[in-house]
Amino acid sequence: DIQPELKKLQEKHKNDKNKLNEKTLELYKEHNINPMAGCLPLLIQLPILFGLFAALRTPVEYVFAGDAAAAAIATSAPFLWMANLTDPDVLTMTMNLPLLGNKIPWILPILAAVTTYFSMAMSAGKKKGGTQPQSMKTMTIMMPVMILFWGVTFPAGLTLYWAVSNVFQMVQQYFINHRSDLKEA
Repeated sequence: DIQPELKKLQEKHKNDKNKLNEKTLELYKEHNINPMAGCLPLLIQLPILFGLFAALRTPVEYVFAGDAAAAAIATSAPFLWMANLTDPDVLTMTMNLPLLGNKIPWILPILAAVTTYFSMAMSAGKKKGGTQPQSMKTMTIMMPVMILFWGVTFPAGLTLYWAVSNVFQMVQQYFINHRSDLKEA
């Protein structure tokens, strides 16, 4: 547990942010702690996200190589409540709700944001004393907020990908975190 040492550093260098950052990084290195470890899975996914975003925005150009008829059939095929995965997620209801009307664009974005939060929290792991670097705490909050914001405007297929990949990552992380329990059984 490095929390007491971090507190000492914060007290000692409370007026010098640069020195505090330098000493904090040295402490992490000394204890083999990588403050960005929880961000790695998200960074690995970036090329996939960019490709999905482009392919879902303009399927004729990327997926169907100019075959507009095939693209029209593929993009109009419904999935769950979504009529078109290339458009942002909107659940059209038979009743009008105050301020929302009959379209609710939040189901997939909220699902993606919640699964992102839990996925990042599980990836951060349970350190002794329950501490994690401030940068990781900030990312654990900010990334789901950004996913929620983007999920409202991005294609539903991309938002669905985020949610599903986060669920798979949580299952994978569960087995990684409980590996020793499984070996004993």
